[in-house]
Amino acid sequence: MKYFFLILLLWFSFQYTYSQSVKVLEKFSKHEKIKFSAIELVNNSANVPISSTVANIEGRAKKSESGTIEKLFYEMRNTANNLGANAYRIDSIADKKAAFTIYITLYRLSKAELTVAQKPHELNTIYIFGEFDKFLGKAKMVLNGTTHHIEPLHYISHTLEQKEETILYTISPRGDDLKLRGYKDRPAQYIKIGKTLSNSSSSFNVGVVGSPSLGVAGNITNLELDLGQFLIQVLYLSE
Repeated sequence: MKYFFLILLLWFSFQYTYSQSVKVLEKFSKHEKIKFSAIELVNNSANVPISSTVANIEGRAKKSESGTIEKLFYEMRNTANNLGANAYRIDSIADKKAAFTIYITLYRLSKAELTVAQKPHELNTIYIFGEFDKFLGKAKMVLNGTTHHIEPLHYISHTLEQKEETILYTISPRGDDLKLRGYKDRPAQYIKIGKTLSNSSSSFNVGVVGSPSLGVAGNITNLELDLGQFLIQVLYLSE
C-alpha cells in the first residue's frame, strides 16, 4: 500500500511541476517574502540599480487556451512575491505560433525607486480585449455607435471624455452593456469581452457591479489593473 501512495505522490508532484508556466532561471539576491499580492511594471527606459535585481524568470503561455496568459501573470506575480520582488520588467518575448515565451527580470525596489522606475498607469482610457484563445474568433462589440470586431489576442483603446458618456455593448444573444464617463485622474480600465469567462481573480460582470460573472456569450469582465498593464505590454512587444 505504501508503494501505491508513493507512486501517487510522485505523480501529483510531476503533474504540478509540469503544469507550472513560470520557471526561475537565475536568482541574484534573497529577500523576505511579500505577503500581499503586488507587482509593478518597470518602465523599459528606467535605470534600475543592478543591486535591486532579484531573479530572472521565464514564463510560457499557450495561445490556444483561453486562460493561460492570465494564469501566467498570476503565477509570475506569485513567484515574484515569494522571492521578495515587487517589480518586474519584460526583457523579451519569443512569439511563436503556439505560445508566448516571456523573459522577465524581477526587482526589489524601495518606494522612492518605484516612484521613479514604474511605468505610469494611463488615465481616462479603456482597453478592450478580445478572446485570449487564437481559435475562438473575433469578439463583436459596439462602442458609441461604431461596431468593432476584435481579433483574438488583440485589443482596442478608447479615451474617456469627462463631459461625454461612453456606451459599450456586446453583440450576442445576451449582450452586456457598460456606460462609462471620464473624470480627473481616473485610472485606466481594462476589460475583456467574448464568449469565454476571464480567469482573472478579480473579474466580475460589469453590468451588475460586484456580482460574479456568468461566463455567457457577450460577457464583459473587468480585469485587474496590473493584469491589464501586463497584457498590453506582452501584446505590444509581440507585434
